[in-house]
Amino acid sequence: MLFDVILQYMLHLIQKSSIGLFLLMVTLSSFAQKKVIFEKMRCYSMLGPSMQYLENPQNQQSIARQLSQTLLQEQQLQISDSLHLPIDLVSKEELTNPFTFTFKNADTGTLHLYFDCIELASNNYFNQNPEMLADSNLIRRSESVLQLNYYIINYKNQLVSQGGLAVSLVSNFTRAIGIPYQRIFVDNKTYTLATTAIGFTETIRKSVQYLFNTANESELIEMKVPPAFVNTNFITDTTYRTGQLIIPSFEKKAWEYTLSEGTQIIRYGEHKAFLIPLTNKKLATASPFKAYWTLLKDENTNGTEYFVFKNNFREVISNSNYEMLLVTSVSNNGSGLPLVKTMNKPVNFLLKETDTVAVFSIRKEPGSKDTCTLLPYQVYNGLESAGLFSLSLPNNPIPFVSAMEIEGMIENQPFLIKLKGSAMDWKEIILNGDIVAWVMGMDRPEKIFIKNNSLAANTLNQLCMIAFSPFTITMEIQVEIPVKR
Repeated sequence: MLFDVILQYMLHLIQKSSIGLFLLMVTLSSFAQKKVIFEKMRCYSMLGPSMQYLENPQNQQSIARQLSQTLLQEQQLQISDSLHLPIDLVSKEELTNPFTFTFKNADTGTLHLYFDCIELASNNYFNQNPEMLADSNLIRRSESVLQLNYYIINYKNQLVSQGGLAVSLVSNFTRAIGIPYQRIFVDNKTYTLATTAIGFTETIRKSVQYLFNTANESELIEMKVPPAFVNTNFITDTTYRTGQLIIPSFEKKAWEYTLSEGTQIIRYGEHKAFLIPLTNKKLATASPFKAYWTLLKDENTNGTEYFVFKNNFREVISNSNYEMLLVTSVSNNGSGLPLVKTMNKPVNFLLKETDTVAVFSIRKEPGSKDTCTLLPYQVYNGLESAGLFSLSLPNNPIPFVSAMEIEGMIENQPFLIKLKGSAMDWKEIILNGDIVAWVMGMDRPEKIFIKNNSLAANTLNQLCMIAFSPFTITMEIQVEIPVKR
């Protein structure tokens, strides 16, 4: 009845002036809107401390403002507090309990919003949704999946509306080099962060627009996010300003990058392995095994065989051919599977044409002291320390130790390459006692950071060949066994 009276009055004003039309729209809008209280936002991650990003007041305000704007625009709901998120960091056990809708405000014209923000490992999400398993590229790209659900309840504790959206986080390309915040072992737990605090906040802000849009029918969307890096004691802002980051491109069995000296193209050749016939002195002392007989004749050959793994490279622009020769011992570990070990002796060679460029040993037990540490309680974008986000984790640096070391001489210069990380995907290259480069990548150089800009291109190429040489052993190759005479 009251509404009808107001409507008639406003129609009368419309006839008097154009201002009346504006007033009518405002009045009708105020009657259409309903107030909603954001009661609780349950947050949980099975991967790491990403939900701690949401405890930051600035991140909360950014998300809350977007939520307020979206609710008003898409569902004509006016949220009572547009600056605060009622975060509730729940445990896995609490998450399995049904959502209990309890609220204090019993006003009949007020609705109540409840929200779930759950981060799942990608394989967990896709295994629970078998209809999506056919898209292998979708799964391969995904770093993690955010499952977002909302529930709107009226004063009678009745469900008015609900919705859900899965958001697959895909790592975006970034010109940064560092230690990715993946499988970082802290306090007897392994933690992974799919993105930075800014990336996580922006993901939720953009996801909210899809989630509350009634026209959106997507159950899963992808969002590209900046990768997260763990802070270290050996990468500084000055390092980025004074060094040079190279991102090689790959095509088939070649990788290419550009330096001031020009374009560099390295092509991989064939892989072969040769049995060194140590038990047959006549054969072992003949070419091409003579040098290995001298180096290995005192090794124990009881149940152990020695192989030379051969890998060819080619510097395309300079028209230079290289040959990598790696020696390994192969024995039975008792389980029926061969136990392959690299040699902690200077028995490995890099040849350029017929000249010996480098001689080196490969050892799995670190022989030098590591001073590098990871600071898992700090995460950033890998570019600038100004963007550091502090996590509620123990403030204990973690030694970043070498899993394997390659040491020797290259062009009469001593060098040491430290292979770090669980997958040995971080290579620290030391020449003449100084760090000259870092290389990211497990079995190929995905990113190269040149710390010493005076490093010659051909020396860098040769050091990269050596840095990735142990992975030659794990490749499928043809083994040639000499015939006993």
